[in-house]
Amino acid sequence: MLTYDPILLANVGTPFILGSMAHLAGGNMLLGGLDGNLIARWFGTSKIRSVCISMAANYFSAWCGGIPLCYFLANQDGITIVNIKTWFLGFVILAFLLTLLLELPFIWLILRPTRASFWRVLRATILIQTISYPLLFGWYWLVSDKSMLTRLETVPASKLDLPTDCSLFYVSSDGRQVIQCALDGSQGQVVAEVAILEKDGSLRVQTKPSGGYQLMYQSRREGHDKILIGDFSSSLPGKSPPSEGGGLLWGEIPSLSPNNKWRYLTGFWASYGLQRWQKGFKTEMYGMELPFASWYIRNAVHIQDDLVCFRLGDDQICALRFDRRQIALITRGRALLVVRRPQDLLPSESKTQ
Repeated sequence: MLTYDPILLANVGTPFILGSMAHLAGGNMLLGGLDGNLIARWFGTSKIRSVCISMAANYFSAWCGGIPLCYFLANQDGITIVNIKTWFLGFVILAFLLTLLLELPFIWLILRPTRASFWRVLRATILIQTISYPLLFGWYWLVSDKSMLTRLETVPASKLDLPTDCSLFYVSSDGRQVIQCALDGSQGQVVAEVAILEKDGSLRVQTKPSGGYQLMYQSRREGHDKILIGDFSSSLPGKSPPSEGGGLLWGEIPSLSPNNKWRYLTGFWASYGLQRWQKGFKTEMYGMELPFASWYIRNAVHIQDDLVCFRLGDDQICALRFDRRQIALITRGRALLVVRRPQDLLPSESKTQ
């Protein structure tokens, strides 16, 4: 099985991470130099003074405006794959207006020796930003991974022709319940009351020494497994566990479909997202790493043909059809597990630790 070395990948990073660091460290200096030279040429101010103040303005707007704005939007639960395009447009507009507001006092300071009026300062600010802001937008558009935004069509789950012989188990967004539902998110029912604080764990089925199976939660933070449902499937025929998938956080993902020609993988970073690979074919990869939406893909499972189910970001459980290039939001939840033969997986009792 192909896996990723998290230490190696942590040293490599992504184009977005490296590009953001370049902008925050040295890019603001270049933008400030451009802004200052333009102001000095068009408004007759001192070049050195204009450049120095413009550099300070760019660093101030990036660190005190851009970063807090991205952090604020990143923590909005209402932003999902369904409405990300609308939020992205709003982010671009809001970031531009915020930049105008934060850099206006610096432009006033540059033009102060000329005794410029407020409206002249405002016009100068808008003029400068209509030149430098598109450059900054273009830089982040270049280094961001927006393939899920630009190359996939978001559709309702009903349009993906999801199989009916699978059940989805997942932990609710608040970590208090284990819920079972159909693969399209319908027919949901609570099968266990739990108390899970972390967001990056996974579910798996474990054989019990006394026979039968139990549903386990694998915790990365605590370093041990927790029993969520003690008698998960006492009526399962035979001695083999049910076909299941969704336990891995990254690397080559499990498959419920035998004899599959494609290999499906998830990346450690958000940019490396979800990948489909086959020798002799071009690798397909979809990810989402924007300034305000860096969504990792975790707990993925290949179900059949070109269909993959996974957790996107903190709690978006999605399904994706590679051949159709379609993605759907199934429900909101954390760790997920997809199992076949749902008629054999009717929990008779729950156990919470």
